[in-house]
Amino acid sequence: MVPKAGVTQFVVVADSDHEALTIARRAYLVWHKSFHHLFRRHGRVAKISGGEADFDELHARGKGVAGTPDKVLQFLQARLGKAGANYCINRFAFGDLSLAESLRSVELFVHDVQPALQALQHA
Repeated sequence: MVPKAGVTQFVVVADSDHEALTIARRAYLVWHKSFHHLFRRHGRVAKISGGEADFDELHARGKGVAGTPDKVLQFLQARLGKAGANYCINRFAFGDLSLAESLRSVELFVHDVQPALQALQHA
């Protein structure tokens, strides 16, 4: 049995890069504010997650992606390869993402991204 090694990231998949990025930028700010609320209230800093102030910084650090299925696939292939990981945990619901936005993201991922990732794993 191959040991499991995984990565986690924020993911928004949409029909265009612009749409996905607009959604991700908006939702991440809401998530960030909520996640850090109690830390700020008690004069602390979260050390395990979410230090990036906005989605652009998160993406630049390789912890999130927003785009078309092709863009998301390329990002995850590179991230999994660089980390030597064989699975990933994607955050499809965060911040103020609507149910429709999250479901569309998951739908595109399952239809267009996941099969390509699975094919690579079995190659």
